Amino acid sequence: MKLIAVSFGLLVATIVLLANLNVDAAVFRWSKIIPSGDTLGHFVFIGTLALLVNSAFATKRVRFGPVVVWRATIVIAVVVTFEECSQLWLVHRSFSWSDMAANWAGIVVLGELVPMALRNIRTSAALTTRGAQG
Repeated sequence: MKLIAVSFGLLVATIVLLANLNVDAAVFRWSKIIPSGDTLGHFVFIGTLALLVNSAFATKRVRFGPVVVWRATIVIAVVVTFEECSQLWLVHRSFSWSDMAANWAGIVVLGELVPMALRNIRTSAALTTRGAQG
């Protein structure tokens, strides 16, 4: 799983590098064809990255009042926030609040909520199985 997470991270980094260099890659063409494709791409790619990294590296969790998140989630959120903000200084890129929101939404939904839901489903299934046996 770690190899998949690292490989996907490298893919995302490559996409960012190509965008920063203003290279017309196939991945950018589909984002122009699909309505809101760029924003959807941010949600899917960054969310998937958060999901894979959290699954592979199960780091410690950090509490912010009532909210508990994986430490890796915080690292990913900080990195993608800086990357989006860096576009303010790049000629071929443009900062976008909608892209930033899509990044954060992907991190929360795919990186935090999906794994939480899967853990709850597994726990419920295990309890149901034990209850049926007893």
